[in-house]
Amino acid sequence: MNEAKFWTQNVSAAAETFNLDAVDGFTALSIIVLGGTTPTTVLGTLSLDGIASEVINIGAGESITIEAGQGKVLAGLTVVTSTTGETSLIAVQ
Repeated sequence: MNEAKFWTQNVSAAAETFNLDAVDGFTALSIIVLGGTTPTTVLGTLSLDGIASEVINIGAGESITIEAGQGKVLAGLTVVTSTTGETSLIAVQ
């Protein structure tokens, strides 16, 4: 039987940077932002037709789950946590 393993982290009022790459082996990542006035940001590293990825803001009370799907792992993803609120991260391997 295949096991799902989890990595969890709570970050309070500190701009910590997490870089996810293929070597980490994560298949999904959930980001939950609790309170604060500055968002947690997510940035991919790919370009599409020459257009670079842009930062996505996740504000207080919002959440997002990013899944690789089809047996793939997440790579080229940077998360910077809110400087004023609490951010919870849950990653699945």
